[in-house]
Amino acid sequence: MTTSIKQLPDIEQVLSGNGACGGCPATMALRIVGKALGPNAIMLLTPSCSVASMGMTPRLAYNWPCINITFATAGSSASGITHALEIMQEKGRLQGELPTVFSWVGDGGTYDIGFQALSAAAERNDNMIFFCYNNEAYSNTGVQRSGATPRGSFTTTTPAGKRQPKKNMALLMLEHNIPYVATATVAYPGDLYDKVVKAKNIPGMKYIEILAPAI
Repeated sequence: MTTSIKQLPDIEQVLSGNGACGGCPATMALRIVGKALGPNAIMLLTPSCSVASMGMTPRLAYNWPCINITFATAGSSASGITHALEIMQEKGRLQGELPTVFSWVGDGGTYDIGFQALSAAAERNDNMIFFCYNNEAYSNTGVQRSGATPRGSFTTTTPAGKRQPKKNMALLMLEHNIPYVATATVAYPGDLYDKVVKAKNIPGMKYIEILAPAI
């Protein structure tokens, strides 16, 4: 049975006073992900609204270690951190349960700019979770079309409607034969929570796509 929203843990990894717009679906999704992952995690972010929402250095609105990386390196950067943690554990420099390494990336950094590194990480089956929070456009930079934009959609770069269909990213990730692929939406928080909990406990590469329409 799907976890009820009333049963979600009280812990918050997204702190109050962050810079997100009120009611931002991506931030709501990240709150649910935080409840599922808990505090023992390392977060990687590519340029996006979520980076703008985290606040001004040295303050941070997310209660994890966070690393801002370039669009094209979400997969490879997470892979490097994962392997570094494993080596530290083998050498006795890191005790206890390894942190969950996860990338928090929009559809542009997943479907388009970051796909090569994501594909390589999936082919290696590196132990990480790759989240794509999908609002189906480059909404942070003026609503340009992305590979996730549906056919016929009006954007600033497709004023007459996009001619190409959107990519089926979940199917592409399944073709990499990774252990876990899931789709979710902020409309069903309990379902999203359960899928993240499941992914956290599966070794290897996990891909979760979250539909989070821009407001």
